[in-house]
Amino acid sequence: MRSDNRQADDGLVEFSEYLRVLRRRWLLILLLLILGLAGGFAYSQWRPKSYTADATVQVRPATVDIFTGGFDSNSINIETQQSVLDSSTVAAQVRSALHSTQTPDDLRANLAVLAPGKGNTLTLEYTASTPKDAATYANAFANAYLKLRTQQAQAALDAVVKREADKLAGLEQKLAKVQSTLQTATPGTSAYVTASVNQNLLQQQINPIQTKLDDLNTLVVNPGSVIVSAQEPTMPAGLSKTILIAVGALIGLLFGLVLAFIRDRRDDRLRHVGDAGRLLSVPALGALPRRRGASGAPTFPTGSPTSRMSLGGLVARLVPLAERDEMRTILVSSPKSEAAAESVGIDIALALADSGMRVSLLTPNPHSLQPEWLPADGRLRVTDGEALRSGGHLLNPERVRIVLSELREYADFVVVVGPPLLGSPDSLVLAERADGVLVVVDRRAHALDVQRACTAVTEVGGLLLGSVLRGFTRSVTGPRVPAPTKPAGEPTTAAHPVTSSSSS
Repeated sequence: MRSDNRQADDGLVEFSEYLRVLRRRWLLILLLLILGLAGGFAYSQWRPKSYTADATVQVRPATVDIFTGGFDSNSINIETQQSVLDSSTVAAQVRSALHSTQTPDDLRANLAVLAPGKGNTLTLEYTASTPKDAATYANAFANAYLKLRTQQAQAALDAVVKREADKLAGLEQKLAKVQSTLQTATPGTSAYVTASVNQNLLQQQINPIQTKLDDLNTLVVNPGSVIVSAQEPTMPAGLSKTILIAVGALIGLLFGLVLAFIRDRRDDRLRHVGDAGRLLSVPALGALPRRRGASGAPTFPTGSPTSRMSLGGLVARLVPLAERDEMRTILVSSPKSEAAAESVGIDIALALADSGMRVSLLTPNPHSLQPEWLPADGRLRVTDGEALRSGGHLLNPERVRIVLSELREYADFVVVVGPPLLGSPDSLVLAERADGVLVVVDRRAHALDVQRACTAVTEVGGLLLGSVLRGFTRSVTGPRVPAPTKPAGEPTTAAHPVTSSSSS
């Protein structure tokens, strides 16, 4: 059951990821959709127009049986007639009838002959550049086909008639000789009897041939007829303009979706917590929310109770380590943004102070802390980051060691806000001296930059604790809660002022 639920959850996550891709790349998808629409419309307007006209011919069994001298009453072979209509012989007759400059093969290339159903009908379709030519050539092919079949049937009929006529002429010549013998022979003689028998035999042969010739002479050759003449088409052949535009839009949408997913896969910017888990090898130990400012841009409520509570899980891990003296100094830095590291470092220091620990915050911009953020009992000391320098532009490792040791003498935990890991070698000096390093990952940061920053920390021997995600989730806008105050009647201890190191 749990496995089924897990699979369902994975399916929902994948579907939500697809929706996020569509939301992120909607402009690209919309652009290609519009281009597809425009392409479909342009093709429908400027494509070479062609028109198709069709005619239907009914084919009758008009073939002469050469053995019997009659017409075959059996059904004709419609496939054979289909080949005849699409033959070069018919195309040559069309070319001659219309005085066309095209070759028979060119004419046949524009012709399609169909045999719909099981009936004795043929439908021919002819495609031309103008409606008039399409109808003219379609009707010409139908008439040329019927003319060819008429000529063939008439030729077969004439051959049968000639054959029977020749046979009849030979029998009549023999009959004339026999009749001449009967006129000269003496009745009762053997010659007379023989001539009389031969006359009867010849007459029996002549009578059916004469009857057959009479029947053949009354036949009319009719191999078929055009039952539907081709008319000039009113619309071009092929897909209509609406369908072409729809197909263009579909193709544009398809390309837009494919390109959107390809670009999204190649884009290693981190937008959601799932992206951080999928693209980063460093674990996420905390997350700070973002909210909309008055101008609509995302803001980060540094020092607010919401930010402190968001880091409760991270603080719960750090406090026991500090109490066992296993980890008392952490460097908070970012791959490229010093402001992001400063915001998160301040929130971590405030959250640790809220847990009851004495905290030293070493930051390059101590004046960014608002007085109301600081605990009233002085649990949080703020030191200017310039205390780490001894007059030069780069940090002195020995100076860093001395200052951090002095800060640890007062504080249970020292939070150092460092410069960008990829932008300053000072951050690597601090990473080497700190007990652990937290990397701040801003929303829309590049995963490659984060990995490079983490690699730089490990290469100098720093202990990479994990990452803090900044701006990956949203929080509701609420009033800022001031720091706790002492009850009335108790003396109030001022917040510890900003200091530099005593060894400076």
